[in-house]
Amino acid sequence: MLACHAVGVAQKDFLKLDRVVVLWLVPSNTILEQTIERLSDPSDPYRRALDVSVGGPVEVLGIEGALRLSRPTADGQTVVIVATIQSFRVEDTTGRKVYDPGNSNLVDHFADITPQQAASLDLGPDGKPAFSLVNVLRLRRPIVIVDEAHNARTELSFATLGKLAPSCIIEFTATPDRQRFPSNVLRRVSAAELKAAEMIKLPIRVFTRPPGEWAALLAEAVTVREDLEKVALREGQETTEYLRPILLLQARSLAHTKEARAHFEQELRIPAEQVKICTSELDELKDVENIKAASCPVRYVITVQKLREGWDCPFAYVLCSLQETRSATAKQQVAVVADELRESAGLFSVGLRPATPSTAFERQERFVVPLLALKQGDLLEPFERTHILEYPWRLSEKDAALGQSLYSNQRPTGEQGRIDVEASGKVTAERLEEAADEDFIGRLHQQVWAFAGGADWSFDRLVQWLDRHIFTSVEARREITGKESAAFLRQVINGLLASRGLPDIGSLVLDRHRLRDAIEQKINGHRDAARKEAFQAFLLPEAGLTVTDAAAVDFSQQLYEPGWSYEGSLKFKRHFYPPAPGELKASGEEYNCAVFLDGLEEVKFWVRNIARRPGSFALQISTGAFYPDFVCQLVNGRILVVEYKGKPWYQIEQSEEKRAVGAVWEGRSNGRCLFIMPNGPDLEAIRQKIRRR
Repeated sequence: MLACHAVGVAQKDFLKLDRVVVLWLVPSNTILEQTIERLSDPSDPYRRALDVSVGGPVEVLGIEGALRLSRPTADGQTVVIVATIQSFRVEDTTGRKVYDPGNSNLVDHFADITPQQAASLDLGPDGKPAFSLVNVLRLRRPIVIVDEAHNARTELSFATLGKLAPSCIIEFTATPDRQRFPSNVLRRVSAAELKAAEMIKLPIRVFTRPPGEWAALLAEAVTVREDLEKVALREGQETTEYLRPILLLQARSLAHTKEARAHFEQELRIPAEQVKICTSELDELKDVENIKAASCPVRYVITVQKLREGWDCPFAYVLCSLQETRSATAKQQVAVVADELRESAGLFSVGLRPATPSTAFERQERFVVPLLALKQGDLLEPFERTHILEYPWRLSEKDAALGQSLYSNQRPTGEQGRIDVEASGKVTAERLEEAADEDFIGRLHQQVWAFAGGADWSFDRLVQWLDRHIFTSVEARREITGKESAAFLRQVINGLLASRGLPDIGSLVLDRHRLRDAIEQKINGHRDAARKEAFQAFLLPEAGLTVTDAAAVDFSQQLYEPGWSYEGSLKFKRHFYPPAPGELKASGEEYNCAVFLDGLEEVKFWVRNIARRPGSFALQISTGAFYPDFVCQLVNGRILVVEYKGKPWYQIEQSEEKRAVGAVWEGRSNGRCLFIMPNGPDLEAIRQKIRRR
């Protein structure tokens, strides 16, 4: 799913194209078959995500289909080629096919190529560019997706990828390389975040047995699966959702699979139709039409290597491995998971609370914080983003001129930099002086835009294209109608044609992605101004904002699921949720503020408010919801909200809006609520705020 969305980001925001060629590399033939099947199915969630992401027609091919790829197909839609990296290694039989210099199916791709394009291609026996799939990819500068990227980090793998001249490589892995070829990690997700989003099956119960006691271990696994099925049946009666837990057995060897099947049937009395073997030699699952169907009897699957990674079996809830783990990669993956679980702090806190009541959960304390709400007649609802968005304004009446600073006639060049890792493991980065011959982004755009075309575009078609690619969400279209956006876009294009002395729209068409970005930036400026105006209007007394428990956050009824937790040596005494505050570093200004609050005798208990979590306390400003850092229940029954801001950020416009809405929330609460944003380390102001009547 992440890869499907990443394709659209790379296509639109990096390459700035309507269509691209994507090379999607997977680690095994099993995953290859699954990926092609799912991406080829228009009803599959992954394919739907891909369609939405790229915003146009998509063709999904395996290597055999790619060897017959026509130029109209590549020119007219986004092409996703799913393959293994082995397919592009010349020692592989399929690899020889992708380098075949005389593939007559691909001849049209090389018609009318420029000398500059030809210079980047492999040559055939006649000294001319080879009509090979690899050369087609080099021309198109593919986006490369690498699934399970830890399997493709050898020098041979990098050399193979280099032959394809990719525009970018996007890797997905649970075990990024930290030593030989360190991965450039763009986003790391903790186990706690995945658990909070219900994306992984936690907690995990682990049972082990000494070597030689595999039969006892298997019997225990069967019992666990049977118990889970009873739970699933009870839940299915309540929810009508069907789930049949499956036990995956990893046998010691291919020969052992037959022995394991016999043990299932003879010793454990499991019906034969419930047990299937799935190995390279014998795959009994290929005849199972739908393993998730209620009519399917399969409850046990015996494999050997199929469980290494990527096998899609959503009903798998019990894994019984009879192998001893020796693989370095497998051990690394287990270690990484263990580290993530330890860092997630809180997954193992169950059962570790003291026997005598000492925390607000245990004492059944209430912690209710009223929200700022909008009252319109008999309707009362929390003041939120939708109210800002519904404030009326007209785009067609706004300034449509694009200055040179926003949209220059000269395309910008990319910036150069060097990222390295020292022997100590420290990552270093430096900016390099720009040089025309080193402008990777500029040269890349020139190459891929050569296939974009632009001669057959009309004024109206450009307007429609810009409208479709700027107003991509339902929310954006609800805020600005098609009539308003079309009128504004016509003003923009006519203004550019007149002010830049352009004879026609041809250059604007070829540069339409950069033009789109500039117009979108202009519209966002108008939108921000309109939302600031709306925000200020809602703060006026006559707007109807009020503070009441009828719209409130009840922390005593919420699950507290931070992405990560505080791990410092100081033990907080008054944090509402044990064992520790979430998303709080063990040093720094926010930590000092937390320590100060924890030591105030006027504070009964407090919570580290987690941003963008359901059930957290939020106030609305013009740019969206903001989540104050700390929410406190005072001993006298009042509520104190603290938004910490360091001195450099205290005077920015967004901080001013936060103070304004905080003041309104405090002022409309009839003395029950207090809001403060201390100016940097002036924590004493918090104490004075509490004591001031």
